[in-house]
Amino acid sequence: AEWMERVTGGSDPVQGTETLTASDRTEEEVYLGLRTDSGVVLQPDEWLLVAPWIEAGWALRDADRLALTAEGWLRMDAIVLTIVRSRL
Repeated sequence: AEWMERVTGGSDPVQGTETLTASDRTEEEVYLGLRTDSGVVLQPDEWLLVAPWIEAGWALRDADRLALTAEGWLRMDAIVLTIVRSRL
């Protein structure tokens, strides 16, 4: 409702900013990567963490990238949490 009022009133509908912490940026990077067909680049030590997801058919490896399958999308939050925790 507030957004629509800004648009129809001629104001900037995207008013304000958000400051992201390093943890927030890492989480956003992983989420964004996993939402794409190309996936997210993993570091060599992270592959052991996601191996159970690959074995279960929830994710696929393509060189240094991890992408989710349709079943993996249903578990994205858990996969992201695993990867982000390893990066902090």
